[in-house]
Amino acid sequence: VPFGPLYVRELPASESSAALDSGGEQHTLQSDTVVHFLLPLAGRMEALTRFLGNYERVVLMRHELATLTVILYQDGADGGEGDHDVELDAAGGEEDVQVKVRALTLRYPAALISIVHGSGEFNRAEALQLGASQWPEKAALLLCIDVDMSFTAPLLPRVRLHTRLNKQVYFPIVFSEFDPSVSGAPPHDAHSHTSIFKMLKPLVSRSGVYNVIRRFKDTGSHMPKVTEESGYFRSFGFGIMSVFKEDLDAVGGFNTSIRGWGGEDVDLYNKFVASKTLQVFRSCEPALVHVYHPPACDYHPPAKSPPDSAVETAAAPPPDADAKKQMQRSAMKETQSSMCAGTVYSTHASQRTLASRLLQDPSVLRYFATHKRPLQ
Repeated sequence: VPFGPLYVRELPASESSAALDSGGEQHTLQSDTVVHFLLPLAGRMEALTRFLGNYERVVLMRHELATLTVILYQDGADGGEGDHDVELDAAGGEEDVQVKVRALTLRYPAALISIVHGSGEFNRAEALQLGASQWPEKAALLLCIDVDMSFTAPLLPRVRLHTRLNKQVYFPIVFSEFDPSVSGAPPHDAHSHTSIFKMLKPLVSRSGVYNVIRRFKDTGSHMPKVTEESGYFRSFGFGIMSVFKEDLDAVGGFNTSIRGWGGEDVDLYNKFVASKTLQVFRSCEPALVHVYHPPACDYHPPAKSPPDSAVETAAAPPPDADAKKQMQRSAMKETQSSMCAGTVYSTHASQRTLASRLLQDPSVLRYFATHKRPLQ
């Protein structure tokens, strides 16, 4: 049950590799299970460079049992239907990705890193389904991840622990960074769980925030400080998930007909919730950090409905198949727009920071009071 009772039990050190599922049953970690990373990609060369550096430190240098499959799309910036995040930094191409991957495999000959090519416009659901198909074994443990995610070493043991074949899938609640231009520079490590160093450099002077960021980059720590002021746990985010291949196939896989920003993760989550044999496990995962970037989805406030007098009362004919598909696409776009708005509003800053801003600048409140507009 996704929102069932919470079971808490303190385990002694000798049982640190054990966990309880939502039914209270204890099971142990299978440390020899290979974790297959599935990474959809279209452009985003700067983000890919950061991700591969992260993968090298956490997986390759530690000799973790893991593979990486990059599902590469050439056509990502399509102006409306693909994942708009691809427009945030250098587009890059197949050759650039191959160069970066080849550099890693030369340093680590045993590393299993492959590139799979998607066709047409970028579609996250289609990309992940294609990546999953590269591992036909029923017991293949898949970790669907995004290029904007940064992760630390504790992630892999927890993925193995909380994902159980024919029993349980893991949807971690990731920590998502706030907009540093609003909340200020959060404490981050030398390997940068965030890209704010580059983003804030042109926005601030050599003193103040810029020097604060430099100090954090110069530290030797490898762990971010997860605080209320630096970000929040995204309870309603379902894009990062680990599942065994057999269990993914059992619920029908991803809905590849969903286009645009978001929706495919919620659709898959609902399939697992509806499953009679699989249960969903969720927990806050401080080892997974979503690196802040400006939300690139399209948010358009819903249009106002015409007054009743302007609505024709004549009964409309029943929609045909094409009309039904168009209605479904329109409904999905409206849902995606609502999800986008929630992401945009949630990532500004913490409530404490926003309240502090208002107290420091009461002219904002006076403006809304003068114009009799609600503060949204």
